[in-house]
Amino acid sequence: MAQGHPIVRGLMVLSTVVLLFFA
Repeated sequence: MAQGHPIVRGLMVLSTVVLLFFA
């Protein structure tokens, strides 16, 4: 996995926010 990639980190944060929003 890309080490500390801004785009990857942003996607992971976005997914977490979406999961929390839909939880």
